[in-house]
Amino acid sequence: MTANPEPVNAMTTPLVTVTPEPAILAGEAHFTLDGEEHVAGPGQTIVVPAGVPHSEGNPGPAEIDGIVELRPALHTKELHEAFAGLVADGKTTPRGAPRNPLQLGATF
Repeated sequence: MTANPEPVNAMTTPLVTVTPEPAILAGEAHFTLDGEEHVAGPGQTIVVPAGVPHSEGNPGPAEIDGIVELRPALHTKELHEAFAGLVADGKTTPRGAPRNPLQLGATF
């Protein structure tokens, strides 16, 4: 992993990201873990310990192909489905956040 001089524009979530296999298959994923910036490329894995504030993003034009595993999953599936629905309906900002603050509260 190398330090990323560019800021990462993504939401912060208190979830744990763990995978035993290389997580990034193609592209470069940018991560901030407890204020420290990292870039992961093909064949690399990022592990986020429980409780560590983090964000992930793709500031570049190329798509990222990767595997994400969340433990414990809790209601992650429902959260992602809700966000996918908002995106499909055009109800999110360019950064992916709901346009309506009340919708953000209802989603969480």
